Amino acid sequence: TSGSSMGTALVTVTMMADTAPPQVRITAPADNTRVAGRVSIVTQASDNVGVARVEFFDGATKLGETTTVPWQLEVDTAAWTNGLH
Repeated sequence: TSGSSMGTALVTVTMMADTAPPQVRITAPADNTRVAGRVSIVTQASDNVGVARVEFFDGATKLGETTTVPWQLEVDTAAWTNGLH
């Protein structure tokens, strides 16, 4: 025999309720800024149970996502139509 023994462990799991929607604010580029070419979209994101990722959309088209702070994504706007996005 090896002399080791098996023990019993007590584990408590506490689930945090997600009681509030996440808060996201685009900090760059500034509202109504004209941009062209490669642009970094920078956001601030928070939630009462934490943020795992931020997804970026232009309307229904997903541009990408990030799972690390700073919550930002670089996009190439060269193919976009002129106007608000």
